[in-house]
Amino acid sequence: MLTNGGHPVSAKSTAMNQNPNTSKTGTGVYTCVVGTNADLIAAAARIYLKQGDHVLDTTFGKGCYWKHIDLTQIYLVTNDLEAPADFHFDFRQMDIADATFNISVLDPPYLHDGKTVMVRHQYNNHIHTGSLNHEGIIRMYEAGVRECCRVTKPEGYIWIKCQDEIQSGQQNWSLQQIELVGNKLGLHKEDVFVLYNGSPHIQHHPQLHARRNHSYLIIFKKSNKRNKAEQFTDTLILEAAAEIQRRATA
Repeated sequence: MLTNGGHPVSAKSTAMNQNPNTSKTGTGVYTCVVGTNADLIAAAARIYLKQGDHVLDTTFGKGCYWKHIDLTQIYLVTNDLEAPADFHFDFRQMDIADATFNISVLDPPYLHDGKTVMVRHQYNNHIHTGSLNHEGIIRMYEAGVRECCRVTKPEGYIWIKCQDEIQSGQQNWSLQQIELVGNKLGLHKEDVFVLYNGSPHIQHHPQLHARRNHSYLIIFKKSNKRNKAEQFTDTLILEAAAEIQRRATA
């Protein structure tokens, strides 16, 4: 049984295939998923979720993520400020013990503007992010990823859902920025899934950029090991920072 500050945590028993790397049809797992968040999570689970895992969904909402996960063989603990859940913490500061979970999942509202009816109804952006610009959204992500890192066990995984967005006619590359957050925290990027979800609901006129009809699921691993590809990325980041500093002082 999981514990939080010495108190029992209500854990929901969930299930999956005996071998998460093999589906009943024998088909592979691909980076692009067509469908819903439930389909996306089901695809990632075939590789990164195993029997006996303790999973924390920090932004549970309506529980749509877990609709295609059979309930028997993992422990799912839920957190949400408003929706019915085991906990009601701000995902940026949770009263949960360090290194408790094998997997932590984060999917906060990731659009800066909460004025549209669709966004307000589905994600309550007008409550949580209506006053934030894009930079504020990414800072919110950073605090959430840092907290997920704290409650996740070493060699565990952190699943982050995000989407690029446009603000004031300018492209904002959330995927790249959150990857940099993970890099700063020393996380290892294991995978990126792309969810195609049809035509976007939010449309602006005149159209300046291609409209978003996809989102991402980043799979980070909490590991101190840095492979050669990550070391090269670190080098590029340092070189870019040095060049930016050089130009600023030129």
